[in-house]
Amino acid sequence: DASLQSNHGLALLALGRHAAALASLERALALRPGLPEALNSKGWALRALHRLDEALACLEQALAANPKFVEAQRRRAIVLGELGRDDAALAAFEQLVAQRPDDADAFGNLGTLLTRMGRTADARAALARAVALAPQAMTHRMKHAVAWLPLVRAAGEDPAPGRAAFAREIDAMLADAQAGPVAQPEAAVGAAQPFYIAYQEFDNTAPLARYGRLCTTLMAQWLAGQPPAAPQAAAPAAARVRVGIVSSHIFAHSVWQAIV
Repeated sequence: DASLQSNHGLALLALGRHAAALASLERALALRPGLPEALNSKGWALRALHRLDEALACLEQALAANPKFVEAQRRRAIVLGELGRDDAALAAFEQLVAQRPDDADAFGNLGTLLTRMGRTADARAALARAVALAPQAMTHRMKHAVAWLPLVRAAGEDPAPGRAAFAREIDAMLADAQAGPVAQPEAAVGAAQPFYIAYQEFDNTAPLARYGRLCTTLMAQWLAGQPPAAPQAAAPAAARVRVGIVSSHIFAHSVWQAIV
């Protein structure tokens, strides 16, 4: 049953079991080669496995089978951006928001791409639209706040208004998070980070402390929604505490090799 195999792959994809999802989706497509839903999910599984060229080909097949498949359109645009094909990605997102002017996620994705392209004013406009369409979505609000901290400012541009806007928006998000649970708090924390504030020659302790309080508040909400952990034996009092760090930023590059 191709639909059953496709839905099984979708469930595995949601659980983060990408290789297993890919196997189920390939079974679905062997039974029904042009099934758009399976092609769309397979493209996303391939993206998760960092097989971007194959992912793009799959998503384009899904759109060939169903040109109005909105999720495949969005995912294709995201993969184009991740492949460094920014102009093609921008054209795809602009087409999507023109077709769906009330799609908050499409504007959020567009804002992410524009931020990376250095078009910060345009990025803030797109992200402001996403926030207006989905004011409870903390992910769009996080991206909009961080967009006030560009990598490069125009000559003579005063950073103070952007810094004030960033702090103001972080404070508003923190107040909302402290008032009650928000949807997908972990997605908001991972949506954008204020990395480029470090390039501004000021004491950044206060704004980053605000940001840190927001992140810890959101992640505490996420943790509260997880199943209880299995009990573990207490470590001896004198045992060394071991901390593991998992990050896509840990790879062979000049800063890592020179400093670490």
